[in-house]
Amino acid sequence: MSLMNDLVIDKQRASRLPMAAAWCIKLSLMFVLMASGALQASELSLWQGDAKARITGFINAVSDPKSPSYVAPAERVAVIDNNGTMWAEQPASPQLLFAMAQAQNMVNENPELLNQPVFKAANNNDLETLRSQGITGLLQLFIATHVGLPIAEFEARVSRWIATAKNPKTNQLHTDMTYLPMLELLALLRKHDFDIWLATSGSAGFVRAWSEQVYAIPPDRVIASELRTEYRVLNGRPSLIHMPEVGFINSKGNKVVAINERIGRRPILAIGNSDHDIAMLEWTTSGEGKRLGILIHHTDSKREFAYDKDAYAATLDEGLATAKQQDWLVVDMKQDWTQVFKWQ
Repeated sequence: MSLMNDLVIDKQRASRLPMAAAWCIKLSLMFVLMASGALQASELSLWQGDAKARITGFINAVSDPKSPSYVAPAERVAVIDNNGTMWAEQPASPQLLFAMAQAQNMVNENPELLNQPVFKAANNNDLETLRSQGITGLLQLFIATHVGLPIAEFEARVSRWIATAKNPKTNQLHTDMTYLPMLELLALLRKHDFDIWLATSGSAGFVRAWSEQVYAIPPDRVIASELRTEYRVLNGRPSLIHMPEVGFINSKGNKVVAINERIGRRPILAIGNSDHDIAMLEWTTSGEGKRLGILIHHTDSKREFAYDKDAYAATLDEGLATAKQQDWLVVDMKQDWTQVFKWQ
């Protein structure tokens, strides 16, 4: 018999009770329901096991003024990776898929571009061939599809694309491929006055176009890769233009450099999902006081994608070994999350 059935009171009996007694019964029912979680959702309700316990324990310890591990709000900094940490990066990162879509538009206007292998592969949605071109070919594609426009117009183009673009495997909007447990964690961090930064290898112009809408992380809290940018006056309008040259790739040790330059404080919480995030977690957890490093391990082939050592551009191999040595938390997506996406 359900809890609600156990607490049902026969109407005829209830009508004979004094008013004070009836109110006592109502209050008792409310307290029982609150204790059972029916009226009050628990924090990190989509998390379970040791992962939930360690995260909540850490947050409580650094935010409770009475705790010996208390950290002042100004120093309560969290840095979080994006692809594979906040949203799905398989079968390819959304930014790569965006670049492919832009390349297809360019081919429609200039079919001669098909003579170039990267444009031919992008036009055919051929990820395998595109990746076989290596970093040189991928950079060629990114530069060709990301430069020449004022940054404001480029971000508007990204916003239009991401409003309708879908993951080719699930046919769900990319914005619906965000991990619900991670959004839940962001909300809990905000509740405890953490200063949250997105530290991504994606380009600044691409990520800043939608980070506030999707994660409630404003553009000024995005640390990202950069194309070289110049100030120009176009048709009488002051503009910033992406140039065909990589300025900074925000990955591996470069993430630590960028975090220090942008924030000026060492974070106390860092979350990533690949070997490219090791330096960020090492830098974060090597400081004094209570700190936490987290790696998201993609173990769920049914609800998401299972990958680690053999994943293209998202390898998690050395990170798993380092996590054991450094006592980082490895989140097993299959075991530690009760739900992955909102549409499941």
